[in-house]
Amino acid sequence: MANANDVKKQLATKEKVQSTMKTADQQMRGYLEKMTDQFADALEGTGMSPARFRRMAFTAWNSNPKLQTCTPQSFLAALIAAAQLGLEPNTQLGQAWIIPYKDKATFQIGYAGHLALLWRSGEVKTVRPGTVYEKDEFKYEYGSNQYLRHIPYRGKDRGRITDYYIFIELVNGGQIIHVMSAEEVDEVRRKYSKSANSSDSPWKTNYEAMALKTVLKRALKYAPVSVELHRQLAADETIRSTISKDLLDTLPDKETYEINEDYEETSVTVIDDGTEGMDSEVFGQPSAEEIGFGK
Repeated sequence: MANANDVKKQLATKEKVQSTMKTADQQMRGYLEKMTDQFADALEGTGMSPARFRRMAFTAWNSNPKLQTCTPQSFLAALIAAAQLGLEPNTQLGQAWIIPYKDKATFQIGYAGHLALLWRSGEVKTVRPGTVYEKDEFKYEYGSNQYLRHIPYRGKDRGRITDYYIFIELVNGGQIIHVMSAEEVDEVRRKYSKSANSSDSPWKTNYEAMALKTVLKRALKYAPVSVELHRQLAADETIRSTISKDLLDTLPDKETYEINEDYEETSVTVIDDGTEGMDSEVFGQPSAEEIGFGK
């Protein structure tokens, strides 16, 4: 049975934790308030107000204790990426996710976010995703006479999932078909999603959407779409500690090369030039000290 001193120590510890959490909440609210102008610039033309975006941002941070351990710079940079793309972070829409990786926040474009960017580009006429079960009738062929035929089984038990596919018809008349087996998708999950088994991972909360996103990314990798669309999609699964209005054009942090297969395939050497985590007045942004980061 705990004695009076033990109870006092427990209460003191609890009060200290609560005080620390309150201070952290106030500090993050302060960061977000100071970033209002940056959010406004990034959100221009998206239909989202800076005030609403700040509320979503704080909810994302406050609802995930692991995000609260990430560097403020990486979390705010992920927010800027979401804002510049006009995607809602960590909401039920599933457009974008900010997920902790080590001590930094990772920006991920969700399946719904990929579709939103595709439709906004004006370059696609049709996008048809599909999940195939073993009792479905499913045939496809690549090449000059490519086709895809999927007739779902009408019974209650369609069996296990065997494949995922994406069919895209471009405005210019081109067609893109890409199919991945369930095993291939899961191999990608195991190899590249370091937080796949975490309770807050999209792979845990909506596996099918992440599977279809995986197929869609591969379908678009060499698709004849605009450079701007490829630039936007390249923001997926990146970690940054710099904040600028040209954020999507900046080199991501070295941790990106650990979680992003597209970066893994390159031979780029990431050089630390001492600017990581710093803001530049060239972009009209406040200094690290002004925004409250410190050195």
